[in-house]
Amino acid sequence: MGHQMLPALCGDEGEQDSGVPGLFLLQLQPLDDDDYSPLLLVECREYRTVEEAEVVQASLTFHYRVHSPESSQEPPTEGEFSASYCCHHHCGKPAVRLTSSDIDSSGYCVVDPDWVAGRGVGTFFMNEIVQWVQQWPNATVMPVLLDRLDALGSGARRRNRFYEQFGLRFEVRRPQGREAASAPISAGELKPLSDRAAERLATQVTRLELEAYLSHQVDQQARMAAQIRELRSQLKAHDESHERANASPLRWALAILWSRLWYGN
Repeated sequence: MGHQMLPALCGDEGEQDSGVPGLFLLQLQPLDDDDYSPLLLVECREYRTVEEAEVVQASLTFHYRVHSPESSQEPPTEGEFSASYCCHHHCGKPAVRLTSSDIDSSGYCVVDPDWVAGRGVGTFFMNEIVQWVQQWPNATVMPVLLDRLDALGSGARRRNRFYEQFGLRFEVRRPQGREAASAPISAGELKPLSDRAAERLATQVTRLELEAYLSHQVDQQARMAAQIRELRSQLKAHDESHERANASPLRWALAILWSRLWYGN
């Protein structure tokens, strides 16, 4: 994937969005004591086409960049989760797609890079998408397609659990399991995360508003700068004391002795 600026930061003059918050951060919790907390810079964009006060098409896209010590010396890894809606796509009836901003494109969810998978990133974005498409509860959910490797491979069980927590079920469409697809369902039948699941996700992923995070970082930097100034002042005083001791060792020793006798140290 090429090294590109997030669209919100490069002055793109495309369609106007609908006011969905633009940029925020996701902080991932460390897996163990030797791990660190990667940050995802996320851009959220929603586009809508409205005719006669009715939404006829819409899309929602989360584009993210992973920032970590490993990526500090190279372009950060990027990823994307997206969804779409069309009011007359499926047999002339409304439809939504959970895996693409293009209603005509199939797909499934992939978390990049691999070491970020399993930390709740996919669950966070899919939960946002499920809540978004439920604006159109009667819309048909276009099938999520899995090829043979994805449907029956080593990660199939975890993948199924991922989709099933949102109400999707998979069935084999072709002989020998060459392809599987999610069973027909309406957007209103999808299930956002339960309170218990949302609490569990919150232990893995923390959403941070960008402005608040930057303000915190500025305050922290100011405190660290004050500590550095204090340490430099202490170091300077120590150096001056050391220079006096070298210039007049006897006087310095008597001064130290007198100080200890006077203050009882």
